Amino acid sequence: MSKNTTSNIKNLLSDLEELIISALRNGEELYGLEITKKIESKTEGEIKIGFGSLYPALRRLESKKFVEARWGEDLPEEREGARRRYYKVTAEGLNAYQRKRSIFKKDIHPETSEGLPNV
Repeated sequence: MSKNTTSNIKNLLSDLEELIISALRNGEELYGLEITKKIESKTEGEIKIGFGSLYPALRRLESKKFVEARWGEDLPEEREGARRRYYKVTAEGLNAYQRKRSIFKKDIHPETSEGLPNV
């Protein structure tokens, strides 16, 4: 396997990462709970993502430079709970998303790619 092929495999998105990027792809900045709610809503409740899966996936996406993150600027008295970290998809992340959908659609299972949810 060539170095280029290995690099491409490492940069492919998992199904969970694909769902996250799909939720962020309209340029919105969302925090974790908003991402999970958007995915759950767009899949009509069929996909529910726990925080134990979400945050490691977001960290992987951030390390691949597919999402950018920033801490919210709200004051503790303006919110309840933990400080929010907002995520936004990068151009590189959108490219990886489109690449995976293209590969899936054309090469592997063209009959199933039409039914994939756009979150």
